[in-house]
Amino acid sequence: QLVEELGARVTRIDVVPLTQAETEELVRVLVTAARPPERQRLGEAVWSASEGNPFIAVETLQALQDGVLSLGGPVPIPERVRTTLAQRLAGVKPRALRMARAAAVMGRPFDFAVVQRAAGLPVHEAAEGIEELVARRLVHATGERFDFTHHLIRQVAYEQLLPSRRETLHGAIAETLEDVYRGRLEEVLDALAYHHSRARHADRAIAYLTRVAERAVSVYAHEQAVEALREAAGHVDRLEAAGRDRLLVDLLLREAFSLSSLGRFPEIAERLAPVRERVERLRDPSVAGRFFFRLALTQSYLGDQAGAVELARRATEEAARCGDGFTGGQAHYVLALAEYYLGQPGDGIRHARTAVDLLEAGGDQLWLGLALWVQGMHSYLLGELDAALETAARVDRIGAASGQRRLTSFAACLRGRVHATRGDWDAGVEACRQGVDTAPDPVNTALAQGRLGHALLERGDAAEALPWLEGAAQAFERFRFPPLQAELTTLLAEAHLHLGDLERARELAVLGTGLARAAPYLIVVGWAERVLGRVERASGDLAAAEAHLAAAVRTFDAIHCRLEAARTRLDLAELAAGHGDRTAAAGHARLAAEVFAAVPAPRYLARAAAVAEALGARPGDA
Repeated sequence: QLVEELGARVTRIDVVPLTQAETEELVRVLVTAARPPERQRLGEAVWSASEGNPFIAVETLQALQDGVLSLGGPVPIPERVRTTLAQRLAGVKPRALRMARAAAVMGRPFDFAVVQRAAGLPVHEAAEGIEELVARRLVHATGERFDFTHHLIRQVAYEQLLPSRRETLHGAIAETLEDVYRGRLEEVLDALAYHHSRARHADRAIAYLTRVAERAVSVYAHEQAVEALREAAGHVDRLEAAGRDRLLVDLLLREAFSLSSLGRFPEIAERLAPVRERVERLRDPSVAGRFFFRLALTQSYLGDQAGAVELARRATEEAARCGDGFTGGQAHYVLALAEYYLGQPGDGIRHARTAVDLLEAGGDQLWLGLALWVQGMHSYLLGELDAALETAARVDRIGAASGQRRLTSFAACLRGRVHATRGDWDAGVEACRQGVDTAPDPVNTALAQGRLGHALLERGDAAEALPWLEGAAQAFERFRFPPLQAELTTLLAEAHLHLGDLERARELAVLGTGLARAAPYLIVVGWAERVLGRVERASGDLAAAEAHLAAAVRTFDAIHCRLEAARTRLDLAELAAGHGDRTAAAGHARLAAEVFAAVPAPRYLARAAAVAEALGARPGDA
């Protein structure tokens, strides 16, 4: 009032908060004895607590220096600051205090209409309360909403409420939000989940947290989805006993999907194992089928193919009992994937086709695309490269139409692998780069990076391939995904061989062989044996080289992987020609050429022809 009466005879200065840099400079001025790293930590902590308010900054710094507060986590409110803020709140009229406390429960910033209804005040009284809070600089307007002038004012107001009153206000705010935002609840899903959780409304908290998770999954924010689903699971025990088991399993299976995308496979097994008894107790095939499918897929990723097959068969049985074609299709996908690792392309394609048939009927584009992808991988294994490319094109179309970037990336990498293996190296590298660019999650990204490294290696660019392969290998070791760890380790061995580091190549090839046999992942067993053969040939031990290459051919023949067998026979042909065994060389070259002509793989056919020409024969000659 005095300032207003003085009018122009005084100068008003609005003091704005300090910036972060100014706050940290204040700390440096006040703390001269500390070392620079400690001053930096103090400055960051003081800025976080004070938001540039000099009084709070100085009090927080003093409390930290006195040992009253610590840097081990969020900095609590210094006592003098708490007392001052409490006194400021105590000085307002009751209606303003009710609005402040309801606003503190709602959070920052807040809507007047929601807080007014939650506070239980008539509109005019609520408006007067807000005007008083603004006049006392406890609250300020931010566009069409309001906010506390400092986060600690909100915190003090919130802490003054008894726990029961907090729950009541959280519930009132949640119900008001549902009413105000009726028809557009997506705009306030996070707030609804938060307030219903704090109000201990278990059923509605779970429902909204599940919707938050679904939204997060749709934009590949899987960490956020896991957090929301775990919070939802924490409310289950407050529900009536009848529906607990079914709901908990559903939440855990949703969580498992996101954990899988993040590469946290052991965590899935740990989360699902304790609820298996609940699943069995439910005796509901619609629940059991989904549960055993997810366990099966996880076991396959973890390298337990026998366990994966057993669990996937259980899933198909449960799905068939209740007519759940979608889960049945997913389970057959797992069987197809396990058979790929086990080197059984005949059974694998049969399961993949069954999966495609079941999933086409269900209309889920992601899983239909994945089933087609694994079918294409079996075609690749068999050397049916044109069929693999046709399947990749279909997966790509499904991915583009449905917006599923994972499918787009998988399709590109399958296309890249086929081109690179056939000898169309530039096309293979370009396709794999597309796979990297479109990969939406950590596992997909690591897979695409590994495929790009492989394509570069096939093209002869070992130095460029090396960092891609190393990054992917480290990722799959971190994910504890033995099959792909084995694959990337073996490809790294090949890269080091190309770069002339024979000892490192031998070491990695031996490691890759062990990992691939343990996984098991039979095509990689063949690759690792072939790398060892090439290492021994470069080292001059031709007998050892021939033994490893022959072992690789036997592995490839056993799993009907004719193109890889032919490529390895070409190595054997060149080896035999090098030490004068013309008959053996011609035989290997002839068998390899027949496959290269059938696939077709023109570059490799030309290489076989070069071997034959050096022997004075045509590739088709015995």
